[in-house]
Amino acid sequence: MVHIRPCPSVLVPIIVFLENTPAFMVKSFCNNAKKPESGKTVSTVYLSLGSNLSDRKANLRAALARLEQVEGVMLTAVSHCYETEPLGRTDQPAFLNLAAEICTELTPMELLNAVKGIEARLGREPSERWAPRIIDIDVILWEHKELTTERLTLPHKSFRERAFVLVPLAEIAPGAVDPVTGKTVAELARSAEARGRIEKREKLSP
Repeated sequence: MVHIRPCPSVLVPIIVFLENTPAFMVKSFCNNAKKPESGKTVSTVYLSLGSNLSDRKANLRAALARLEQVEGVMLTAVSHCYETEPLGRTDQPAFLNLAAEICTELTPMELLNAVKGIEARLGREPSERWAPRIIDIDVILWEHKELTTERLTLPHKSFRERAFVLVPLAEIAPGAVDPVTGKTVAELARSAEARGRIEKREKLSP
């Protein structure tokens, strides 16, 4: 069951035009982004970002900035930050998590390589599962795509159990649909399956 304790929010948009942009306008923006130049299909993709080492806000801010620098990627929405308890291994600092929506003309594997490169450049080193990390970027949903490879599973195989993924994602994309279960993100976030105590924090300042 998800436990949320709301905290006063500081409404400082990381991308100014997104703060009050209707969802249909963002979707239209995604559908048209870069098409005239490249002719490639543009997909809407949802990511989960987290950090529990060093300056967590700075780590998340740096990861978002680097995402915007990736050719073929456009950052279109970012949730508030959420303070979350660590899962699997509790003897470590709390995480700060957020969700992000991007429009991309990259393939799933190209995007995976890009986010893993960002993690490495920000100082993440290979570690065991549930270990503390300076930055973590997971690809969660890719429209209605289902994919299983050795390196990447879409939708993310564990996201239905993780409140720290679902609650931030429900903030920016409550109607996004899990193609496996047919449920919306908002429905999954309210389910008993979603575990973890989280607290809503402010949005990142630019």
